[in-house]
Amino acid sequence: APLRTASTFSSRSAGSRGLPAMIFPTPPCILSARTVATTTAAEIHNVQLQRSELEKQRLVRELEMARQIQQWLLPAETCDIGFIEAAGLSQPCYEIGGDFYDFFQASADRCLMVIADVTGKGAPASLQAAMMQGIIHGSSRQSTDLSQLLRTLNECLIARSIRATYPTAFLAS
Repeated sequence: APLRTASTFSSRSAGSRGLPAMIFPTPPCILSARTVATTTAAEIHNVQLQRSELEKQRLVRELEMARQIQQWLLPAETCDIGFIEAAGLSQPCYEIGGDFYDFFQASADRCLMVIADVTGKGAPASLQAAMMQGIIHGSSRQSTDLSQLLRTLNECLIARSIRATYPTAFLAS
């Protein structure tokens, strides 16, 4: 069986143990083809690494933007209606998550407070939490009755949610 070396082929047969190997020079075209193939493979690998790094950087930028958007969805001000003052803080496990709180002035003498958690972590949970917040804000413009708000929230979530996740929510006024 031929044994390859950098610049020669060496041949040893099974019956020639102890005899010197025969050396055949490697033609220059084979060395050139091998060099081109090795260089091309290295370049392809480098391009793949660069693309992978660029994709990673894009995902990091998008997650940072999603984190900022999720923070902007949280209440910027406290809700103060005289007898109660509410404030909060949210720190997700990852860049974004499914936990959220909200409170806002529903009427001159009524503050609506929501604390919720969507199962799971990351982007799917944060998207469902944002959807819940939008439903609550939109529904509260029509009615501040908690049972009606929860009914509307539940109906919307059943119609739009992913079956593998579910939220738990607490509403108070």
